[in-house]
Amino acid sequence: MNPKHSWWKKWIRPLSPFGSCWIAACSLMMISGCSKPGVEELYQGKQALDDGNYAKAITSFSSATSKLEAPARAYNYLGIAYQREGQYIMARDAYAKALKQDENLAQSRFNLGLLLLENQQAKLAVEQFQTFQILRPDQLKSLPYLALAHYIDRDLTAAQTVCQQFLERA
Repeated sequence: MNPKHSWWKKWIRPLSPFGSCWIAACSLMMISGCSKPGVEELYQGKQALDDGNYAKAITSFSSATSKLEAPARAYNYLGIAYQREGQYIMARDAYAKALKQDENLAQSRFNLGLLLLENQQAKLAVEQFQTFQILRPDQLKSLPYLALAHYIDRDLTAAQTVCQQFLERA
């Protein structure tokens, strides 16, 4: 580094008596990471969820929800972990908390719709899948489930209409 640069004279030279300590402190901060609270827990929970370790995922996501400023995604992932663990009431509550944080979180609408459909609550699932389609009109993944929910709810006309929409757009 050229000591003739003005930034060198202004910022580094005054620190030169502490230069090695300053560099060590900066290096330590970069190595240890300066991420926002809860981000590491969210990442660990996602890894555990992908690995099928639902108990660890639940612990990590629960921790993330208390540390993150905007925990809607953490609650959504927590709902997925609970759902895969078979704890449906806890999953429903986690999805509800995600939607309370961000009512436009489309993925939580979709996941809640799947949970409701899985638990024979087709009419409520229809509402969630329809809201998902409003929020994400370009995505088709909810249409087959929406048609199935209408079919289970014995609304065959609506089920047929949704199936036609899916086939036209696919």
